[in-house]
Formats: sequence, C-alpha cells, structure tokens
Amino acid sequence: DRRASESLIIALRRQAAACDLVRDSGEARHFAATIRRYFPVRLIHDF
Repeated sequence: DRRASESLIIALRRQAAACDLVRDSGEARHFAATIRRYFPVRLIHDF
C-alpha cells in the first residue's frame, strides 16, 4: 500500500528530526527551557 509506505517515511523523517534536536544538546536545552517557560512544570512532568 503506497499510502502506508509514505506515512512510514514521514514518521521516519520526524524521528530523524527529533534525533537531530537531541544530538544538539544546547538546542535541546533551549527547547526544554522554552517549553518550561510557557507550560507549568506539572504538564512537563508527564513527558
């Protein structure tokens, strides 16, 4: 099924993007700090 393979490719691309974000630890820390600024710690704790 072509749609299934396309959605798999999209999922893999998203995973790769997430890995890139984590690999750049400075960027990941900045991202986490930004999230904490806008959301209560209670919500973050579930992640």
